[in-house]
Amino acid sequence: LLGWGAAYGPLALRGEAWRAASAVFLHGGLMHLAGNLCMLLLVGRLAERLLGTAGFVGASLFAGVAGCLLAMAWFPLSVHVGASGLAYGAY
Repeated sequence: LLGWGAAYGPLALRGEAWRAASAVFLHGGLMHLAGNLCMLLLVGRLAERLLGTAGFVGASLFAGVAGCLLAMAWFPLSVHVGASGLAYGAY
């Protein structure tokens, strides 16, 4: 996952800050992906109706990157992937 752009604190601090965005699109397996998709299906449709498509995409990407940055700050030596921050941001 690190080779594909997973978030990892030491690499992000060495100039690879782009990992906070790329990690949102990676997942640790099919169950991880399915969980994030289920959450987005449950909450995302309502959030998109409230914010509009562009607003929903912008807010979701912001929440996903912010969640990844917070995860790296809290657990800097762990590898982080997934759209959980994005899904909870929609919630």
